[in-house]
Amino acid sequence: MFGAVSFIICVYVFMGLSGIALYLFFEYRELHPVQIEPMIFLSLCLCIAFYGIFSYSDRRHRILIIENVALLRRLEAFQIITSVVAIAFFLPFALNALSGNVGENRWNLGQIEEQLGSHGLINTIMSLAGNLFFLSILLAFVNFSTLGRGGSARRAKILLVLSSVYVVYTSAYVSRDGFVSWVFLFTFLYLFFRDFMPGAGRRWVKRMALVIALPALIAFSVITMSRFSSQDSSVLAEDGSLLKWLLVYSGSQVFNFNDQYLIDAPPTMGLVYFKEVVKLADVATGAARQPLVNEDWWENYTAYGVEPWSFQTFVGSFVLDLTNWGALLLTMGIAVCTRASLRKQAKTGVFDFSNLLYFLLLSQIVLQGVFYYRQFSTFYAQIATILIAISFRLLRREGQVLVLEKGPATHSFAPGTVPPVMAPLWQNARYHRAK
Repeated sequence: MFGAVSFIICVYVFMGLSGIALYLFFEYRELHPVQIEPMIFLSLCLCIAFYGIFSYSDRRHRILIIENVALLRRLEAFQIITSVVAIAFFLPFALNALSGNVGENRWNLGQIEEQLGSHGLINTIMSLAGNLFFLSILLAFVNFSTLGRGGSARRAKILLVLSSVYVVYTSAYVSRDGFVSWVFLFTFLYLFFRDFMPGAGRRWVKRMALVIALPALIAFSVITMSRFSSQDSSVLAEDGSLLKWLLVYSGSQVFNFNDQYLIDAPPTMGLVYFKEVVKLADVATGAARQPLVNEDWWENYTAYGVEPWSFQTFVGSFVLDLTNWGALLLTMGIAVCTRASLRKQAKTGVFDFSNLLYFLLLSQIVLQGVFYYRQFSTFYAQIATILIAISFRLLRREGQVLVLEKGPATHSFAPGTVPPVMAPLWQNARYHRAK
């Protein structure tokens, strides 16, 4: 059965096939010949990461439990309000970034960041709202899965439309990441909820996806054509076709990882991809490290013709910032935490909403990490999500519980009660194997 985890694997397979096509048919010239050691290390880390997510089984996952319905509704209202405000805030910047010479606008990214940064705390809060877009998609699917049983098609459609806040937010920085991240996450969650949704819910989801994806695709195309169709590159042959640039976007990660790995530059000690964590650690320990100047550490790579800002998968981001051993240990930690979030589901087929939030956070490191460690800029959104998950866990006996089963059944239970019909399913993993 093709499900959410299968989709993650397919994304990486597509990356590999794009790289092969780029090398064989478009004369892609890597700076250093691909060597065995970096490829073994990359493969090892990816296998460890996949080991973590392989605990999830679409076939065995039969039940999703929303621990507190009232809290869920409050979260929906919060997402709707903050997303509307964030879209209103970032939309003028996005329209300005996508007008005129988009390629030149990208080169003037420093000015854009300065303009947005001048809004201080407002920009910080709006950025947090933009990075929490995945909650809107998640909540929309919960509503589509409970149509006629407490869910609202209207609320689901509003949440799904407002999840485009991330596309608007990233477009303000002349970035294509928003569209790709939205498509990845939407597809992942659709496959996760597919068998929970009635036929009407699935039809609404597909229609709404087109409504959102088409304008976002236009923005993606505008940025791609303006930034890359006519550029020259030291690692590309003379043919600068748009197709080649798209293949570079989707399949150059292995070559970039190989180049950066072989440079063996001094690690940046968490000051690039984990700078917020470093700041908190410095506050806790009383240390006062100087901020890292990009031009200084870039020179460790550019001196050899390597671009450290190019896509290199999340593993490459970890190696750049934390050394090889640090990357390996962190990948192992992510895999262990992922399996821990899936432990109950693996044993019983039951997924709590709080554990789903943890799984979503961790699995996206791998899925979105096909390019680089995207979560480096969403630190506070990750903290907010963890706090939300903890809230659902702590308040699971304080409100109405909603139990979603694959198929037509959905049950609600009073505060503090144990769902008697579901109890055998929670306690007997063999039931799910028999199913």
